[in-house]
Amino acid sequence: MLGIAKGSGMIEPNMATMLVYILTDAIIPENKIDELLSRSVSESFNSISVDTDTSTSDTVALMANNSIAVDLAEFSETLSELCLELAKSVLEDAEGAEHLIEVEISKCVSKQEAKKIGKSIVNSPLVKTAVYGGDPNWGRIVMAIGKTSDILLSKKDIIIYFGSHKIFESEKEIVENIGKIRLYLKQEKYIKIKIEMNTGELNHKVYGCDLTESYIEINSYYQT
Repeated sequence: MLGIAKGSGMIEPNMATMLVYILTDAIIPENKIDELLSRSVSESFNSISVDTDTSTSDTVALMANNSIAVDLAEFSETLSELCLELAKSVLEDAEGAEHLIEVEISKCVSKQEAKKIGKSIVNSPLVKTAVYGGDPNWGRIVMAIGKTSDILLSKKDIIIYFGSHKIFESEKEIVENIGKIRLYLKQEKYIKIKIEMNTGELNHKVYGCDLTESYIEINSYYQT
């Protein structure tokens, strides 16, 4: 299986400036190929964002020459791993990006709601700049959760982590972890933020990147 992806800016799949082509020798029944690809794309390319902006060339294509018999369950797992690897590579190559951000929304009422909350966080300019600046600003994360429309929300039940360090619980800051989190943000290039909503049992991960001066320079100096 071979995958090729292009994209750096205007990335919010659902019509983004992104092109992905995946080639395989596997024998894939025609009535299964769309199902397999859609499942993998949902957890990868449709769960990333660089700058919330879209374009007209959003494409993920899976092409099989039907040469080699495979176990479809194993193929599906490998396809999902490849799609996620490529999706993260798009973010790592994003315009001006210095950090990749993974946001996991857990214990949520539905996967759809978890994805919506995660996208609100990863798309927030204030969250993105806080990560760039190494600031464990949980208030910006709570803000991004709070502005998400039509969700089940109980602020007293929200728990927030940066990496393995808890920063917010029972509506209070975990003061003793602030120094550890600042160090984590400054040392790591792959930043993990986890939010426990405690409204249900379902989880979803979304992925994004930080916002730097370079993104502004690239896009303000660009001439059409």
